[in-house]
Amino acid sequence: MVIHGNIFNSSTKLLNTEAGHLNFKPEDFEPGSRGLELDGARIYRFGETAIVLDIINIAATHRLATQAKIYALDHALRLALQNHATTAPAPGVGMDIVPGDCNLSIFFNPETLSATRICQLMMSCWQHASGAQARDQGTIHNLQVSYGGRSGPDLEPLARQLSLQPEALVERHMQAEYRVAFLGFQPGFAYLHGLHATLQAPRRQTPRQRIPANSLAIGGPYTAIYPAATPGGWHIIGSYQPGSLLFDPARDTPSLLRAGDRVRFERSC
Repeated sequence: MVIHGNIFNSSTKLLNTEAGHLNFKPEDFEPGSRGLELDGARIYRFGETAIVLDIINIAATHRLATQAKIYALDHALRLALQNHATTAPAPGVGMDIVPGDCNLSIFFNPETLSATRICQLMMSCWQHASGAQARDQGTIHNLQVSYGGRSGPDLEPLARQLSLQPEALVERHMQAEYRVAFLGFQPGFAYLHGLHATLQAPRRQTPRQRIPANSLAIGGPYTAIYPAATPGGWHIIGSYQPGSLLFDPARDTPSLLRAGDRVRFERSC
């Protein structure tokens, strides 16, 4: 992922920026304070060890573009903090960056890096992040899936609900390129943006007590694959034919899909 500007060429310098240059007061980020607004986002403290950037009043038509900017912010922060960690004395910077649905949270250890410094970094990265440059980045995953039958019991009823033939639903589902918006619900569960408007449907009125692992599903504006068996209320239209596990705690990167990755579905033979 490429972000414009010189922000990554001087990541350590960013961490040492004077607060006044970014026009905020340290007390803006005390626990319980409202924080501040910057370029369509609110940045605020969440307890003693977290800082959140949340998009304000996002229009539905701009959601994908805004989410792309969140991907860019995530990447920018990781690069800047990685550079800092390699130059800072031990102990290193112990923290986690979690992109969400048009928001991003940083969980940090205040003994190794202050909230003020993190806020400075987040503000600078947000001002420089370019969603347009992030849209064509991210790992591309071509996932083999089967539709309908025993592994997709909701394909035909969902098609009737949407006034479509089952094959038309399948074709539209495969035509799209999806973007991982964020991970949640269970380890490795990726919420995929990009579902065609004609395929979007509310969740089932009666959730199932058990959805098999690798089930391919539609729920509201998202499509997703369940990494593990679980109760759930999404419409099951098929199943993923695993070339790689969606979540494997033994891997260096346990989740196959990460925020900002792109996903295409291909029908298995």
